[in-house]
Amino acid sequence: MKSILMATDLSKRSDAGVARAARLAGELGAALHLIYVIDDGLPPRIAQACDQNARETLQEQIDAAQRLREAKPQILIEIGRPWDVILDAADQCDADLIVAGLHRDRGLAGLFGGSTLHRIACTGTRPVLMVSEPPSGPYTRAIVGVDFSDCARRAANAAAALVRDHPLTLVHGYRIPFGALARRRQARRVTPAQDKKLIETEIHTRMWEFVATLDAPHRGTGVTAREGDPAKVLTDEAHRLHSELVAVGAHSRAWIAEAIIGSTAEKLLSFPPCDVLVAPLR
Repeated sequence: MKSILMATDLSKRSDAGVARAARLAGELGAALHLIYVIDDGLPPRIAQACDQNARETLQEQIDAAQRLREAKPQILIEIGRPWDVILDAADQCDADLIVAGLHRDRGLAGLFGGSTLHRIACTGTRPVLMVSEPPSGPYTRAIVGVDFSDCARRAANAAAALVRDHPLTLVHGYRIPFGALARRRQARRVTPAQDKKLIETEIHTRMWEFVATLDAPHRGTGVTAREGDPAKVLTDEAHRLHSELVAVGAHSRAWIAEAIIGSTAEKLLSFPPCDVLVAPLR
């Protein structure tokens, strides 16, 4: 990884993202860029004051944190719509990763909420990491939501780059409508328990085939399949495994044609169980 772009709104909730970005920059030997976006609707005099205040605040933050000082980040202050400005800046610095903190306030902070990050991930070409907790160390426990798409493969590869030598747990959440489930059971003449076992056996086979296609499959990587909404399954697994990171693609595609899959990435960004990494569509 050569370059990381950290988008901050200077709030306390951005601090965790800045700390994680600085840590990743040091761990991966990447250049770090800190960007703050000023609302393009502000009068010029106020915008200029915001620019000066943001630069001073960011410099104070850098001076106060050893990892930030060591990373020697470049400060970027831009005016415009956050998602457009962030994507443009990511292109300019050729960022391998866009990082942002967890924000739930309105105003400028709200512009970096889950829906905005989801928009960045869907329209951009770079992984997006939303940091919800201050880092206590490097990433060592990560899970990846798998729907067997190229987007999910990008999510697994991006997560592997962040956890480095630590294994991943690949998770597939599936759900089949009642009508389709009844037809399956009638056609196969099996009980509900037998049918569930057959389904999950099929899924596990596909998942190990998926693991073999990753750039660098980690030793100890595990797979699991659970019935339920993918976002809930990933949230439950993240809590169960005490994961620090959950990675998903920017979109979902069910390998069982009749399965119902919602916007998993958007749900996780809105209600993160831990840090969330979203891989781009392309």
